[in-house]
Amino acid sequence: MKARDIILAGIVVLAACSDKSGIPTQVKSPAEPALSQQGAPLLASRASHPIPDQYIVVLHDNADPVSVTASHALTPKHTYQYSLRGFAAKLTRVQLDRLRSDRSVKYIEQDGQANFLDEVSAPRASASPQPPSAEFSQPNPSWGLDRIDQRVGLNANYTYTNRGTGVKVYQVGTGIRFTHQEFDGVALNRAKNGIDLVNPGTPADDCNGHSTHMAGTIGGTASGVAKAATLYAVRVLDCAGSGSFSTVIAGIDWVTYNHLNPSVGHAAIGGGFFQALNDAITKSTLYGTLWIVPSGSSAIDACGFSPGSTPLAVTVMASDIADNRAAFSNIGPCTDLYAPGVNILSSWFTADNAFSTISGTSTASAHVAGLAALFLQTKPTATPTELRDVIVLNGQPNVIVGNPANTPNVLLNKQTGNCNVAGAYCTGISGNSQFPFQASQFYLSGIGMQRGYLRGTTGTNFDLELHEWNGAAWVLRVNSNAATTNPIIQFNSACAFGLANCFKMFRVKSAAGTGSFDFWYDRQ
Repeated sequence: MKARDIILAGIVVLAACSDKSGIPTQVKSPAEPALSQQGAPLLASRASHPIPDQYIVVLHDNADPVSVTASHALTPKHTYQYSLRGFAAKLTRVQLDRLRSDRSVKYIEQDGQANFLDEVSAPRASASPQPPSAEFSQPNPSWGLDRIDQRVGLNANYTYTNRGTGVKVYQVGTGIRFTHQEFDGVALNRAKNGIDLVNPGTPADDCNGHSTHMAGTIGGTASGVAKAATLYAVRVLDCAGSGSFSTVIAGIDWVTYNHLNPSVGHAAIGGGFFQALNDAITKSTLYGTLWIVPSGSSAIDACGFSPGSTPLAVTVMASDIADNRAAFSNIGPCTDLYAPGVNILSSWFTADNAFSTISGTSTASAHVAGLAALFLQTKPTATPTELRDVIVLNGQPNVIVGNPANTPNVLLNKQTGNCNVAGAYCTGISGNSQFPFQASQFYLSGIGMQRGYLRGTTGTNFDLELHEWNGAAWVLRVNSNAATTNPIIQFNSACAFGLANCFKMFRVKSAAGTGSFDFWYDRQ
């Protein structure tokens, strides 16, 4: 006899023995059983708004989620195969207890509400930005674009050589207005449908605006960093900008399996700390896609938010036009760098020519995703680890005003220079001819692999050189003088002139032609 039948039988016996047989018996439902203290951990919810009775069940890597759900007679909301092994489902207390006793279960976490990260100012309609005037130059751009292509201040111009051609950026959020002029409309169709997990089977159109704005900053023709990148919409939030962590993870899982390299993922989403989301982004990174995420806009420690607390993601804080830390920006040791994030102009969802201005760490992280696309055009085979290092190493250190303790003081930057005379060395950061140049001192590299990547404008032939200081003079150690606009060099430094003289300097020379270039360096 089942426990429920025994309880009901006991109630009948008690009623029959009662002296008050004329009074209707009040039958109470049995209390829910206490959860077992044994088995897989049930993680306490740290989401800002937990979803009652809905859970994400994370399995060990060798488990089959389809078999597990079938064995427990469950109907999952989502099934995860790639970024996680597991599923999301509504569960009773009894089902929870049984799953925790299943040896294939790693941990269970209560689902929570996820949102695009709150922006500190309501979107306001803005005039469209001025388009590029030439192939590699854009006058009077959004100040965010203007700020990232030189070390100091603004110069009313955005100079670039790469445009993100061939790179795929996966925008996880509210969808994209595919026909917007920033994505070249129907003609080139750079904004493409990935998947709609809110209304499955329909195109991931944006009825909120947030992700259209992000996509514009990443790859818009006039408002974007990488003006030729291909943008894929992965819709996980509804028209109000709200959804669940379980659906966000389903979007990450889709990208993990379907991404085409070279690729970048951008997830401007949050809602408290969520272990399963962090784990999904970590696994997705190991599968080949670097994720760029915002730190959060609550002015507290980003280590308490997801996905900003994910160690392998690039976590971005926001700065303003005067290089101040934005007052709303989350901070702390889980972050990586700052990027422009206050009053950023980009595309909007209300019309194909609509633009708006918003603020937040989401807009800051969109700049970083665009810059990642630029480097991947230079080196499409770069691993997520290499790409992450390049983004952070090439930032400008110690320029953010009001940066708190235990927080990296690094501002997003792509190192841009010009070769104005054929056959001569070129000018670089702040008029200097060498890279990197930080706080009036050459970079002390130490022992290990040094890599330099150069990308010149079409029709140029620029040579890249690496020099080392011997205590009295600079000595050429390695160079790339092939007839190419995209030389790459690497040098395994053993500090031949002693640790006290282990300084490196990259220089660029024009072998033929004049124009601008972007430079990146990396070390291991």
